Amino acid sequence: MRTLFLLAVIIGGLVVAGVLHFQKNGDAITVTVDKDRLHAVEEKAVQLGSDFMHKAQADLDNATQNQTR
Repeated sequence: MRTLFLLAVIIGGLVVAGVLHFQKNGDAITVTVDKDRLHAVEEKAVQLGSDFMHKAQADLDNATQNQTR
């Protein structure tokens, strides 16, 4: 159940970001992926993750320094 929820969140995020597009033609549904947009979203996610990790490390360093005083 968690896996299905996680998959739905990921797909929903990609649709909102404009990476996935759905088209219905009669009885067929076509899903297209905008590769350029996907790479842009991927780079932004990696940058945000990196920024988060650097901030977490700085917060940890500050907390450690405050405990030793």
